[in-house]
Amino acid sequence: MNVQQEMRAAHAHHAGCAPDHVASAPATVLVAGDGVDSYGGASIIGLAQQRACAAVSRRSDDVISLQFTRADGQVLAATSTLSALNAPTGGSEEAQLAHRITGLIHTLIHRQVLSRETTGMDISVVSHVPHGVGLGEIAAAEAAITLACAGAHDDIDAPPLRTKLADVCAQSATAYATSSPLKARYTAALRGHGTTLNLVEQADGSVTQVTHPERLGLRMFVVAKEQAPQPDAYAESMRRRQEFIETAAANFGVASLRQLPDATARVVQWVEARHTVGDSSAPDPQRAREVLQRCEDETARALGAAQALRSQQIDALVRALHPHAGDAADEALATPALLGQLACECGAGVARPAAPGVSQSVLALVPASKAENFTSRMEEHLLVIPVTTGEVGRIEV
Repeated sequence: MNVQQEMRAAHAHHAGCAPDHVASAPATVLVAGDGVDSYGGASIIGLAQQRACAAVSRRSDDVISLQFTRADGQVLAATSTLSALNAPTGGSEEAQLAHRITGLIHTLIHRQVLSRETTGMDISVVSHVPHGVGLGEIAAAEAAITLACAGAHDDIDAPPLRTKLADVCAQSATAYATSSPLKARYTAALRGHGTTLNLVEQADGSVTQVTHPERLGLRMFVVAKEQAPQPDAYAESMRRRQEFIETAAANFGVASLRQLPDATARVVQWVEARHTVGDSSAPDPQRAREVLQRCEDETARALGAAQALRSQQIDALVRALHPHAGDAADEALATPALLGQLACECGAGVARPAAPGVSQSVLALVPASKAENFTSRMEEHLLVIPVTTGEVGRIEV
């Protein structure tokens, strides 16, 4: 059964009708450049072989009906309405997911991707992306839903529309998700290349190709203790960081702090000045310095890793991707240190967070000659997911 047939069957079971459009989008793997969207930094994103598929059809009433089937067979079903977006969100996972997807539909209407006459929709999602391991399961589903909703556009594959759709996904997730989104995931899923890695520059929105580690004889694996996202407290900490960076950029009149010369020192001075005048909402100056320094370091890491990949220098790549010394002491960005160490002891050249603040998994780059032994040793007690090349999001016909 191909994707089109699978989704038609799933949507018929959910909505009782054939879908208007079917689309799919890939899982994404974060190689470098986490948490730098608001800063205007750079990220390296790969497209994985796992995909999320979505089917949509319009309704005559105002109900947004969602059925989301996960890779492990779990089915999340919920309904909402566009008018309920301003109401408090229920605490259940289904309610939060329905709120997020309803927010996406609202944003698609507001950005004129969907007609303003749209009132309700049936949305069916079948995800083959493992949940809670840092492969962007929800981001892939949102990208697929967005493509399906835009399926009537003749220029669906044109770069300007793809850029707009990625922006819509990021804008919606920022407004309606409980966790801080990584815009580069949407950009890569909708505009990237599958046979290479993608260097996404948030400063100018560009996407350039970077040599895939497989060309250097390296295999990528995501390793996790279990399929579980980070606690909400970590996600809230990441969101506060993002809001602080955006507020600082607005104060200095720049689109992003990366455009501000000597940004760290100047922003810290601004924070200290706020404390001087009694602004209790100002963050701790030292904490502000650490957040901004990490954004600078992570952007430099992504650019350094991209250069190492293009020049095919494995040693330089390993140095660029080596975890930050302070990560283990940072709750929101903490990688299970023992998990990363174990991966390296079992043959990985380097292991780093797969999705800091979102998942407790690690991404391991392993020489091909050691990949089989690495997998057999790690699989005894851990979840090991091979990550190979994928394909950009597409309409399924």
